[in-house]
Amino acid sequence: MPAQSYTVFGRRFEPAIRCAIGQSRPIPSFIQAADWEFVGTVRPSEPPPVGFRHARAEDAMRFVGYFVFHSEGTA
Repeated sequence: MPAQSYTVFGRRFEPAIRCAIGQSRPIPSFIQAADWEFVGTVRPSEPPPVGFRHARAEDAMRFVGYFVFHSEGTA
């Protein structure tokens, strides 16, 4: 079971594009209010949003510090 929670941002004009950041990590500099907005939190105890994969997110945290994913069907 994943041990980490993630803060998730969505692109304002492309809302299906999401960026998850481990809650213990700093927000990357490319996440700017003009382009991104907070859309939720992924917690280990709750079902993840469509397109989110815990194992891939964990790998991405180790290598780049964030996980970009496509969440089809989001508004």
